[in-house]
Amino acid sequence: MPGAKNLSLQLAWLANVQSAGEIAADRLGYFKEVGLTVATRPGGPNANPIPLVAGGNSLVGITYAPALMLARSQGIPVRCFGAAMQKAPLAYFSLKSSGITSVSQYRGKKIGVQVGGEPLLSALLRKNDLDLSDVELVKVGADTTPLITGQVDLFAAWVLNLQQLAPAKEKGLNHQTLWDNGVRIQSNYYIATEETLTNRRDELVAFLEAVSKGWAYAIDNPQQAVDMVAEAAPGLQKKHELEEIKTLLPGFLYGPQTQQHGWGWMDKALWESALSEYQQLGVLKKPVSVDEIATWEVLNGATGRVRR
Repeated sequence: MPGAKNLSLQLAWLANVQSAGEIAADRLGYFKEVGLTVATRPGGPNANPIPLVAGGNSLVGITYAPALMLARSQGIPVRCFGAAMQKAPLAYFSLKSSGITSVSQYRGKKIGVQVGGEPLLSALLRKNDLDLSDVELVKVGADTTPLITGQVDLFAAWVLNLQQLAPAKEKGLNHQTLWDNGVRIQSNYYIATEETLTNRRDELVAFLEAVSKGWAYAIDNPQQAVDMVAEAAPGLQKKHELEEIKTLLPGFLYGPQTQQHGWGWMDKALWESALSEYQQLGVLKKPVSVDEIATWEVLNGATGRVRR
């Protein structure tokens, strides 16, 4: 549209149904309605949103709490201005045949974690009176083969990633989530540089309102949303994406806070708790305050966000 502002969005990972809100906002013209033209860039193992946003390659990025805390402790000038997910979906999966049903049984077990996953596991263990020294860490990728073949007893993965978990699910799985075991953080934070937050705040406000509307459509119209996502990422298996958006995603996107404050809300108390935990672990190079890591100005300006 004439006069539309260009905004580039760097996803945290490859496009899938967890990006349905952004994709729907684009395909349905919600971005256009608020005067934006949004170019969405897929993420992946070689596309870290934080340096890409900090370096000016993308105006907005999506990232996770641990990465953002580490970046701020290193002086990288980005802050988050909204959170798509109200609770982090990370969990540790084991085969049912192992009999592992609680974190207290992790002692002496081999735990498969991806690169950068140690601090979250450490926080989970600390909450349950264990330590990293009580377990054996094994570096793994996204493939669940190490769990299926017994190379690890537990495997870190998102409960939302049904396509990834499908091969292991056939054998029967148990899991323990971070959230249910004391490590309460949100996920899929929208980030921008300090300069963008100051000089292009109105565009970020419009962006959040449009994505909020896109997510509402996606949850209310799951099949149409999956079809849109599949066009952007042809390799996806629609049956897994449809199950995810119908049965799992709503509980992560919405909750008591979004009923009161609207989609995308950030809980300051959760940030304070996470920062305290990470500082106690000695992971952060220097102490970081909540105000250094997050701003609520954009959320407060985006009064049109969906409440549910």
